[in-house]
Amino acid sequence: MVRGALIGRAGKLLAATACALLLMAGLAQLLPTSAATGDWPKYRFDPGNTSYNPNETVISPATVNSLAEAWQLKVGFTGSPVVANGVIYNPCQFQVRPIVPELCAIDATKGTLIWHSGQLGNTMDVSTPAVDNGRVFVGIQEPASMVALDAATGQIVWGHGVPYGYQINDGPTVANGTVFFTPDDGNLWALDEASGATKWTAPTGNFGGTPAYDNGVVYVDGYRQITGSPNEYVDAFNATTGVELWQATPEFGYAGSTLVAANGRVFHEGQAYNANGCYPGAVCDPIWTYPPSAPPGSRGIGAAIVRQLASNGASVALTYANSPEKAAETARAAETHGWGVIAIKADSADPEAVRHAVAR
Repeated sequence: MVRGALIGRAGKLLAATACALLLMAGLAQLLPTSAATGDWPKYRFDPGNTSYNPNETVISPATVNSLAEAWQLKVGFTGSPVVANGVIYNPCQFQVRPIVPELCAIDATKGTLIWHSGQLGNTMDVSTPAVDNGRVFVGIQEPASMVALDAATGQIVWGHGVPYGYQINDGPTVANGTVFFTPDDGNLWALDEASGATKWTAPTGNFGGTPAYDNGVVYVDGYRQITGSPNEYVDAFNATTGVELWQATPEFGYAGSTLVAANGRVFHEGQAYNANGCYPGAVCDPIWTYPPSAPPGSRGIGAAIVRQLASNGASVALTYANSPEKAAETARAAETHGWGVIAIKADSADPEAVRHAVAR
């Protein structure tokens, strides 16, 4: 598919220019000496979204205090960078009016620009990319499309549009020759990694989150309305056929979370499920929750409220005491339904912190 077919539809302009992102690297002497050690090829590192790189041994409690800025590069859009073979791939923007979303490849050691892709979509930054087999896979917006680029040159290899999709906000997962992603059309998509052809789609009702893959099964955060209330649940599919294998008991909340699959478990907002489900049953309860005393349905309520307010057109500020990554993920998901969602670090049990948050 030619580039014009992917980006031809014009979209509305953003009300404000995206903030500049300053990419920073650690001291050169602390950088990994091999690509395998320092690679972080997708959002949350691996197909299971574990955020754990077992090969990383250079940065540790003993060395972290020695880190210092080695370089910086202004790339326009904020985003989650990924690293593969000594190259950083990150959303970028060099033209402000009109906004031209792009993907950039940056030398991880020198901080120099290797290539930038040219326009990918309209008005909104591309998703966090994923790198596999010499290609970079990235979701673009308005209209929603998944695009594969040559990792060395930035040239488009293939593109696949989502007929009723507007956005792909979260990065894809690539495993066993398949690109899995969740646009805002309510489906889980599986494309052939080499050609971009559709392998299958499956209805999940969800509108975001990076799919988790483990042992031939792909997991997403599903969504449906039950008696007028929003409910989310773990949804498991055969990665080859797209057949639904099992789903978790629905709980109040909006879909869009990124699940983690590892060691025979699937983790979702303080809950752990058996990755194989609960055969012969098809609707499964968690095998444990954290904290253990948390009442069923209580997890994710704050995120659901944020998303509902945003969808009603409100500008929203959410507070968090820990886990800035989770807060940022919630804000990003909510912004797909409204405007102006920010995350502020403030412990709601600390009156002074709350006063400062309100003052902001």
